[in-house]
Amino acid sequence: MKKEEFFRTYYCPASMETAELARKLNQEEAEHVLRTADAVRRHSFLFDMEWDMERTYEPLEFGDCVDWEYRPGDDPEFTWQFNRHRFLICLGQAYLMTGDETYAACMLDLMQQFIRSQSDVQEKRQTTWRILEVGIRSANWIKALYLIQNSPLLTGELLDLFYESLKQHGRIIMDEHNPYCYAGNWGVLENHGLYLLGALLPDEFGRACREQAAEVLDLALRMQILPDGVQLEQSPMYHFEVMRCVLEVLLFAKLCGHKLPKTLSERVHDMAMAGLALRKPDGCQLTMGDSDDMSTFSAFALAAYVFEDRVLKWAGSENPGFDNLWLFGAEGYGRYRELTSGEPGFLSKQLYDSGHSVMRSSWQRNADMLHFDGGLLGTSHGHSDTLHVDLILNGTDVLVDPGRYTYVNKAERFELKGTKAHNTVVVDDREFDEWENSWVSRTVSAQSRQRMEEKDGCQFVCAGHTGYMTLENPVWVNRKVIHISPDIYILADECYTSGAHSYQQYFHFDYRGTVALEGKRAEFHGGDANAAFFFDEKCRPELYRTHQSLHYNNLAGNQSICCKSAGDGFHSMVTVCIKDGAGEDSVQRVPVKSYVNQEIQPEAIAEGFKISHHEKKYLVIIGHTEMKGPVTLYQIEDRMGCGNVIVFDLERGAYEGIVLNW
Repeated sequence: MKKEEFFRTYYCPASMETAELARKLNQEEAEHVLRTADAVRRHSFLFDMEWDMERTYEPLEFGDCVDWEYRPGDDPEFTWQFNRHRFLICLGQAYLMTGDETYAACMLDLMQQFIRSQSDVQEKRQTTWRILEVGIRSANWIKALYLIQNSPLLTGELLDLFYESLKQHGRIIMDEHNPYCYAGNWGVLENHGLYLLGALLPDEFGRACREQAAEVLDLALRMQILPDGVQLEQSPMYHFEVMRCVLEVLLFAKLCGHKLPKTLSERVHDMAMAGLALRKPDGCQLTMGDSDDMSTFSAFALAAYVFEDRVLKWAGSENPGFDNLWLFGAEGYGRYRELTSGEPGFLSKQLYDSGHSVMRSSWQRNADMLHFDGGLLGTSHGHSDTLHVDLILNGTDVLVDPGRYTYVNKAERFELKGTKAHNTVVVDDREFDEWENSWVSRTVSAQSRQRMEEKDGCQFVCAGHTGYMTLENPVWVNRKVIHISPDIYILADECYTSGAHSYQQYFHFDYRGTVALEGKRAEFHGGDANAAFFFDEKCRPELYRTHQSLHYNNLAGNQSICCKSAGDGFHSMVTVCIKDGAGEDSVQRVPVKSYVNQEIQPEAIAEGFKISHHEKKYLVIIGHTEMKGPVTLYQIEDRMGCGNVIVFDLERGAYEGIVLNW
């Protein structure tokens, strides 16, 4: 096959100008790619690129012959990651940045080794030819070949060999299509590779690949992307993987002049805006579910380029990132630079369908942000984290999700996946969701949630779940989150039951900070954040050691607090966090009365608190039921109001307070 028959002019990143630009604008990443390519020439492999899904920390070295099915230890993820062949793109990029033909020679040799040694496809369907790897490898191969298209080492004979192998990849994806493709990230990642083959392979087979992939991707996004834009599996990492793959499909379709269903681009744009709403102030994604602490700037830059969207351009920054430059080319970089940029028109946001709520102080890197998860678990990649909160102060992680660490069925997997590893409530020291294995849950629960309320500098959101309704004496667990801007956060946990139970509240702190516990008060200090936590007087807080994972195969020790209490019948636990809390700050219980008869309300009906922070003082009423008749007002000290959650700013003197929930 002649090169001009294989390579199309509409996707031609094989440009020295692009290579020079990528290296100039991203020197650190360029050096990283060159180190990776140099190691691969020695048959030494380490997975530490920006979007490597299962990172490794020790290089694996082979001799002259690579063992593609090699599995170190107990984790097959290495074998699968290895056979995605992301390193071939590094070789191609190194070839263009240096002009050194040995990089192209290494790429061609590795591809031939793979084709020769892995010809028994059916026998290797769970190793080198697992369907997910077939899809990802398809995209990586075609991109890598385009990078070395001008190398004299890439002969027509080799192109014939690679072309037949790529057709084999495509046939496997098309022939094994089933409805599972619509439900999760696998179907999208597979058909992303199939579409790229279809866009770039020069024949009718390529057209068939492209048409099937487009149809599958459109239906998949209509099914697995919730109306609020969040991907069904409730893992930011897989949300962004799906988003990035479909963005590339949209980009290649535009380059090739192919039309795609309008709903495909609409759903991806929804994903981008949902991802932005959930993004941390430092630009990284939350480690919710099976997610690592990854930067999102390059994903938003790609979205901005595809949609020519000013908000997404702002989220992506002025530099689109190293890998995006190879997709855009030098001319495309010029168009990206010309895009205008502007902050989002919102700060706080509720993604109601998926159950996520975000309370954010600003879009600056030193912003405060509380994330409340009151929604779906997310099946296989989700964790048992209903009612979990993440708290970031001054851009510094304070309360954190522990991450994932591994997919292997072992203690660490279930520890980090379980309820007790999250900042939520446990009843009778039992997980509300039991996992049969790394992916399948034995139990399921339902959630309820209310719309987030924002009023007069205060915010409120509420959610509950049925996870403990299966107990012999059932318990309905509900959490109310109240934010008194800018510095005070209240978690009111409500357990509705008629029996006796024990309760545990968990608070997991970022490993980069320190925690000191004295009595019912704890202090966190780390980075630019300082926070004081006031625990319910009914609780016994205990400080202990746990684990936190920022990346796959990486585990650090951190500090956590478990607040233990017990009760017979309705039970509540109220925790107050004060940013920059000082020694004179305080949280006191104050009786709530019925104004009509001056009767003090039982705690099962309503509780009152007086919060002092610096010179500011607030009274807060938290009702646990509807107000008792006859028609009355709640009274706390000399303030009165009608509602379920009421905040009184004592400086403002408003009679009825700020009513956040009825």
